[in-house]
Amino acid sequence: MAAKRNITARHYQHMGEIVATWARLESHIFRSFEQLLGINLLQSIAVFWEMPFRNRIDRLSGLVAVKWRWKEDARRKEFDALMAEIDDLYFIRNLAAHSIWKAGSTNNSIQPVFVNAKGGKIRTTSPHFPKIEDRDFTPERLRKEAEKIYAFAERYKLFAKLHFGVAFL
Repeated sequence: MAAKRNITARHYQHMGEIVATWARLESHIFRSFEQLLGINLLQSIAVFWEMPFRNRIDRLSGLVAVKWRWKEDARRKEFDALMAEIDDLYFIRNLAAHSIWKAGSTNNSIQPVFVNAKGGKIRTTSPHFPKIEDRDFTPERLRKEAEKIYAFAERYKLFAKLHFGVAFL
């Protein structure tokens, strides 16, 4: 008889939804580089693909600062507000993509065991989820996290279309 699994098919489904939705957002960012730099998509990918995500965002923010030099420009403020949201979403994406999962403390939940040692700095789930119960992820919570990323991607896409001139299909 097979042992009971902590991670259900629905957990996996919604983790995959988080990762796939994030990839869609990243494609919007590559399209932004394409438009802001006057290059084609393949050039954008060739230049920025191997760059860590945080570095891509820093480069994008730099291009926006050059485009709208005045910090009080409404477009720049809107962009900065979007970028202020992206780190928490990126953390959730990394949990879905890279965590080891264990049984959670509530029914049908799992908890990530996530350690990142990039740059010589150890990061874990603890600062993001100080309460242990906040670390519980049910399939429904994973689905809601994917929906947050999707909604953000749509808002970013609209911004890129209106202010960078990106043409989406």
